[in-house]
Amino acid sequence: MQSKEWAKELKRELDRENYPQWPNETMLKVLFGSYLKKKFILPKNANVLDVGCFFGNNLFPFAAKGANCFGVDIHENIAKKAEIIFKNNGYDGEFTKGKNTSIPHPDNTFDLLISVNTIHYEPSRESITEAIQEFKRVLKPGGRFYISTVGTNHDIRKKAKKIKDNIYEIRDWDFRDGEIFHFFEDPLELNKFLSNFFINVEVGELTEQLMEQTLGFYLASGEKE
Repeated sequence: MQSKEWAKELKRELDRENYPQWPNETMLKVLFGSYLKKKFILPKNANVLDVGCFFGNNLFPFAAKGANCFGVDIHENIAKKAEIIFKNNGYDGEFTKGKNTSIPHPDNTFDLLISVNTIHYEPSRESITEAIQEFKRVLKPGGRFYISTVGTNHDIRKKAKKIKDNIYEIRDWDFRDGEIFHFFEDPLELNKFLSNFFINVEVGELTEQLMEQTLGFYLASGEKE
């Protein structure tokens, strides 16, 4: 997705004051609930990174627990606005320009990396592989990740034109129409893919029916060896 289009979307949502002021509920359930076989425990003074942070809201619960919070997004103005929103909510964080395949942080930095509905913006298996390798690079040994991505039942995927396995053109949705996304075909494929890079990988699936719209996601967590 071109950064200019996301910057325009940011302005539209800010002008309407239509942006989330709370974290992703499913992320909280997975990381802090009892669903994972290997329970996640946030270390003291943990370093937490949100890749594709947009408004920074998914970092709020980690900041509240005393973590050092960092966010990257594809447009510098988005990162700057996220930092302002974060401070307005009483937290300190560092937000910078970056993307899935180019994270501006050193190797072995983070105890937790979150990627909430962002990884599928990569247009090919090659670029999504590069992104996951980058995630692994910045995680500490023993560091954990949480990824959510579009699943089989999501309306955006049902409306998209399938070009070939995993590769879809977005149709009849919003400002993203015409973009090429990478979607995993099923949870097993996602598990196998992530297991090439991480250990203790667990994958789930969630479908929500919100009035007339169906949202479906794959959820994954794992650990850097």
